[in-house]
Order: sequence, then structure tokens, then C-alpha cells
Amino acid sequence: MRGQQGFTLMELLLAITASVGVVAVAMGIYRQVSKDEIRVDETRQTQLKITLVLDTLKRMGENRTRPFLIRDNEVFFSTTADILGYGRELVRLSGDGDTLRITIIPEIFMPEDWKDKPLLSFARKGENAASWFYTETIPFFHPSFHYLPPELLQRLNVQDEHKPDYLKIILQNDDGKKWIIVF
Repeated sequence: MRGQQGFTLMELLLAITASVGVVAVAMGIYRQVSKDEIRVDETRQTQLKITLVLDTLKRMGENRTRPFLIRDNEVFFSTTADILGYGRELVRLSGDGDTLRITIIPEIFMPEDWKDKPLLSFARKGENAASWFYTETIPFFHPSFHYLPPELLQRLNVQDEHKPDYLKIILQNDDGKKWIIVF
């Protein structure tokens, strides 16, 4: 039977072992490439969201119609930027340490008793008093709001120290990178 063609058991075992080794290495490389691609995609998504948030904040600030109302770590203002497509909107920017929250109420959804003083009513009663509102929460940001201090506003003869006309927003991520918006 020495003249028969074929493989011995030893040759088959070596071929199978080599094939398993090649597949294992290929799977490891594939897994690493997949993890790297996911990491790159997450970074790209984060950068896209940051750009979108910064552009939206800048647009809202440039189109604001009233002075800012400042309370603690919250800023209220009205804008004609038409972010949601309903016309003039009330906006609240707030930060709780590591999260930026943007709340928007289109003026057409405001309660009737807000019509005289919409910003003050929004600050006092909150968005839940409105019939409809939109909130976007952006985690991993450390927002801080900077405006002219009340003493300087009084020296400049500004009547209401809670309504500055200048606002600087600094957003900082966990890596220490900062984005600054001024309006």
C-alpha cells in the first residue's frame, strides 16, 4: 500500500494546526482593527456633536432678542434663531458640573400667563409649565458662564444687574480642551 496517494495522519494534524493558528492570528487582527475603528468613529461623532453644539449656541446668541437673565449656573434668553422651526424661542443653558443642558421652548407653546415676562416666568416656573419643550443634554462638558459682575454693571449705570448684555461660555471636556463662545 505504499504506492497509494494521500496524506498521513501526522500531515493532516500539522495542516489543521497551522490553519487554526492562521485563523487565530487573523481574528486577533480583525478584532483590534474593529476596536480601533469604533474608537475613531466615537471620536468623530464627539467632534461632530461639539461642532453642532457650538454652532447652535453661537447662532442662538447672535439672534437673541432680549438681554440675558442669569440665575446661579443658568442663563436664560430669547432668540429668533428658529432652531426648532417654530419661530422665536426661549432658551435656558444650564450646567451641573459635568453636563451642559440646553432647553428650548418655542414661544407659541408658552403658557398664556408668561406673555408679559417670558424670561422671568421661564426662570421661575421652569420648562414643565410649558405645553411642549425640547431638552438636549451634552455630557462630559464642564460649562461655566461668565458675564459682567453686578458691581461693574451698577458702576456702568445698568438698571438690572441680572440682565447683562455680554456672555462668555466656556466649555471644557475631561481632557482639558476648551471651547469659548462669546455673545
